Amino acid sequence: GMLEGLQQVAALVAARGGPRAATEPPRPDARREVRRLVHEVRNPLAVMRNYLELLGERLPPGDGVHEIAVLKQELDRVNGLLDVLSGQAPAEPARPVDVHQLLDELVLAYGKALFDARGIALAVSFDAEVRVATPHANALRQIVLNLLKNASEALAPGKRVELATALVFAEPGQRLVEISITDDGPGIPAEALERVAADTERDAASGRGHGLRNSIALAQRIGAQLLLRRRAGGGTVATLLLPAREPRASERAA
Repeated sequence: GMLEGLQQVAALVAARGGPRAATEPPRPDARREVRRLVHEVRNPLAVMRNYLELLGERLPPGDGVHEIAVLKQELDRVNGLLDVLSGQAPAEPARPVDVHQLLDELVLAYGKALFDARGIALAVSFDAEVRVATPHANALRQIVLNLLKNASEALAPGKRVELATALVFAEPGQRLVEISITDDGPGIPAEALERVAADTERDAASGRGHGLRNSIALAQRIGAQLLLRRRAGGGTVATLLLPAREPRASERAA
């Protein structure tokens, strides 16, 4: 579907920022695949944005204005990524983005489709002490979206997911932001976790665990760590440990 197409595009762009991107030229088959994805995704994106414009004009003043603005911003971001992928524009330098703002926008843009429409409760619990900006916004968006999508697909109606943040002090002078996604579903079988960790050729061919493996790879590229574990009594906890830095004065909330 459209969500999967957006995720493929975002994953390709995030991967461009990895250490191999600067040293390895794209293969001809990879360029063809990029062009195919760009062509397939760009047209429906334009249709979606036009419908959002029409919807904004027809809604009473104030109704859904913020939600529509966030969705339009997300579509514009993906269009910008398409320009980078197709070579029509250079990659923009990374700008620090507030972690909580980024997560709020993801929930607003995808929460209804992934959870509300499926009868799954999504709870958000953010630690006010986490006042951190990340320069890896695209990769972080893709990692968290992959994990939210995995949780949504694994749960039955009536289940629950919690997206939470916390500040972790690992050692003197080192702070980490913990972003956790916890569900009360059936849990990931131990053998499946082992396959994801081993990145076996068999699973790569079948496509199983691709989203998790991609998230693990993206986390490594930005100096983060993604941990997966089964909960006692059922469910899964995915924890992303992201290096934190003190926000600059210009990035602090007023």
